[in-house]
Amino acid sequence: MGIGPNSLSDTFTQTYNSHGGTDIVATFNGVLVGNLNGVSYSTTREKAPIYVLGSVDCVAFGRGKRGNIRQVAT
Repeated sequence: MGIGPNSLSDTFTQTYNSHGGTDIVATFNGVLVGNLNGVSYSTTREKAPIYVLGSVDCVAFGRGKRGNIRQVAT
C-alpha cells in the first residue's frame, strides 16, 4: 500500500459520505422540496384544581383540552 493516486486510502477518502441523524429530505409527490434538520411534536393538556363546597383543599385535578405543538426546522 503505497502513497499515490491509486492507493487504498485515496479510494476510501473519495467515496466517503457522512449523514447525521437529523438529515431529512422533504418530498411531495416525488418532487424534492428541500432538506430539513429536525421535526418535533408534543402534546400537552391543561390541568386545573377542582374544589368542592365546604373544603379549602382541592379534591382532584381535572384535565382540559389538548394542545398540539409541531415544529419543523429547515
